[in-house]
Amino acid sequence: MAVNTNRRRNRDPKIPHAKELLTDGEWAGRPCVLLGGGPSLSLVMDRLDEFPPETMFAGANQSWRIDPAPSLVYAIDKQVLELAEGKFSERWEELAHRQIRVTNRGNAGAGEWAGSCWLEQISANEWGTSLATGIVAANNTGLGLLNIVDILRADPMILLGYDAVSEGRNLNWHDDYPEKPGWKPKDPEKCYRRWEQCLSSVAGKIRGKVYNANPKSRYEAFEKITFDDALEKCREAVGVPS
Repeated sequence: MAVNTNRRRNRDPKIPHAKELLTDGEWAGRPCVLLGGGPSLSLVMDRLDEFPPETMFAGANQSWRIDPAPSLVYAIDKQVLELAEGKFSERWEELAHRQIRVTNRGNAGAGEWAGSCWLEQISANEWGTSLATGIVAANNTGLGLLNIVDILRADPMILLGYDAVSEGRNLNWHDDYPEKPGWKPKDPEKCYRRWEQCLSSVAGKIRGKVYNANPKSRYEAFEKITFDDALEKCREAVGVPS
């Protein structure tokens, strides 16, 4: 499923509100793995099936391409839609009815996202507590995804690929993005500092427990644990013996 976080005045009327497809607290009692775009994700992708079957998966931007495919995808970069319709269209269509897709595209293009819905953004310093009122507006896909999952009340929440580290010509998984005339790569350090500030400013407002499963991540807002520790946290949450 894709969620479209755009201002109400720009909303495409064809896209339903997220509360029509999701319910506050819907994931209560279940752990969730949040898939960011950092390079560390590639180091553990072949172990994602080790999480207990009750574990939910939610992904940011291009994470819909991986296996197992996340059941909820949140994207705020318009290039994700361009890639879905072009380079990765076959995979996109294959997963169309297995995912709820959330995007900030408020124009006609977003209406083409099968299973998409929209959410209102509130402010950069306010943490969303209900789908009806919206999520944090931080221009940060990973943070917006975390807010959605917290509203769904998954606990614990495991962060994978939340690195604040870049590889390639731009940031994280952005290397596949189509280049535009006059395109210039963003300054990674500037982005990372802003993202760190965003995460730190809302960390105390999150209701569930959040763990960053990349001990080398530059983000310090949440407790860092190893991937094996993350598996154990999820097993404990659903009562599966070690």
